[in-house]
Amino acid sequence: MRLGVAFSIVMVFLLAIVMMAITGLATLNDNTDDIVNKDSVKTKLVVDALDNVRGSMARVFELTMTSDKQRLEEAQLRFDANAKMFKEAIVKLGPLMQRPDGRELLTKTSEQGERYIASTERVIKLLKNGKREKAAKIAADETYVALHKVADDLRAINNLQQSALAQIARNSANVYASDRRNMIILGVLALLFSGAFTYWIKQAEQVREHLTMQLEMLSGRLAT
Repeated sequence: MRLGVAFSIVMVFLLAIVMMAITGLATLNDNTDDIVNKDSVKTKLVVDALDNVRGSMARVFELTMTSDKQRLEEAQLRFDANAKMFKEAIVKLGPLMQRPDGRELLTKTSEQGERYIASTERVIKLLKNGKREKAAKIAADETYVALHKVADDLRAINNLQQSALAQIARNSANVYASDRRNMIILGVLALLFSGAFTYWIKQAEQVREHLTMQLEMLSGRLAT
């Protein structure tokens, strides 16, 4: 009976350790999945959007500096490609942004990006109409300012992502430290209970043997 109780208690401790390990591993796996399939994807999309915005601005200045029609057409095609990839990155980011502040920043970035693209299209239209001086002024005073606003918003989103990644890393470290500590405590308790029950069972066995001997001696005396 005592042995069964001791074994049951030790098994409870071992089961608790196993369940804690499984729960901790599940949490770490979820965090890893968030990093690989969500946060790293969001970070790449933000970087892609920022690269294309910067690249498109280079196309704008190239447009204002050239009078060659072929180069003008090539620069416009490259700008259109940059603008298209920027929009695609913003659209892909939409479903991935879960935090309210992230969604708000993304909406702001998208709206500011539309203003930047619209300003650039004004510059292109003026260039095609031969109004190079006015186009260059709008590019410097309006389009370039809009570009910086878009870039600032994208950097803010990127900073938000870095903060989220840092929080995930802290959570993972806390889960690891907490589960390791608790498993060590449970393991030590299991060993202590095991030792205590072993000692208790051994003492009980010795008492039983002593009583048996006393009974045998008493029985022998009564028989004589």
